[in-house]
Amino acid sequence: MSVNTRFAPPDMGEPWLLTPGPLTTAIETKQAMLRDWGSWDDDFRAMTLDLRQQLLAMLNDPGSEFDCVPIQGSGTFVVEAMLGSLLPAKSNTLVLSNGAYGRRIVEILDYIGRKYTLIDKGDYLPPRAGEVNTALKADPTLSHVVAVHCETSSGILNPIEEIAEAVQANGRKLLIDSMSTFGAIELGQLCSKHWSPPPTNASRVFQVLALPLYVNPHWKRPKVAVIRFVWICMPSGQR
Repeated sequence: MSVNTRFAPPDMGEPWLLTPGPLTTAIETKQAMLRDWGSWDDDFRAMTLDLRQQLLAMLNDPGSEFDCVPIQGSGTFVVEAMLGSLLPAKSNTLVLSNGAYGRRIVEILDYIGRKYTLIDKGDYLPPRAGEVNTALKADPTLSHVVAVHCETSSGILNPIEEIAEAVQANGRKLLIDSMSTFGAIELGQLCSKHWSPPPTNASRVFQVLALPLYVNPHWKRPKVAVIRFVWICMPSGQR
């Protein structure tokens, strides 16, 4: 695209929103929002089903192991829901942190009373598979690993696939905060491989509201009371 390319201004005269979402919305989306929908009506349910299927297509899930249930909420809300729903009370989690959102995960775990071990790389270095492998082998009580795919506070795109391979090789469960990458950076290879267990992914798609996606495989049934108001993707058959 040429640096001189000019875009037409928004149809309603509002300024362009250049911050990381919610972003400037297409006029077609705004017009579609003018209609009221009955949440129990067949047409609304059909629209919701189509939306869920489109979101799962973005995940590239050839085995159809995932399903999604739309709710609403912020990015931190869905990360808290993922942690509170999928980490058992007696779990011990390895947290990989290299910025503000890794530290927020630690704060959430403190708040909900979950035990954890922290690998803190500061704001300049990514966590690597070797460190994960060493930590998991040193502490057999570690049951889960939590990683941030793109740590936007430090600008680091973490090597999530090599981390996933280390977690899988040690037979642990992986939870991913991909709030800033889902739909933009491919995560499908993690779901297309035969991970055992497959990774859980807390994600978000930007539109009029930030729509988090909670991608949850078969290994744990979420607690609805904890999930609250988020976009949730979870295993087929678990409603």
